[in-house]
Amino acid sequence: MEELADLLKVIYGLAQCHGFSIKELETVRQSKKDKKGAFDKRLFLVEVHKKD
Repeated sequence: MEELADLLKVIYGLAQCHGFSIKELETVRQSKKDKKGAFDKRLFLVEVHKKD
């Protein structure tokens, strides 16, 4: 749990360093989750093949 909190501190710090609030970051995160889904099932895309 401590390590996850450390990651959040880094992410929030980066957002603020680039002029974004934590609220803005959360809004974008939620929007992406709504459009593309989340990591709830612990599945992730490994690679994509483009058809010619």
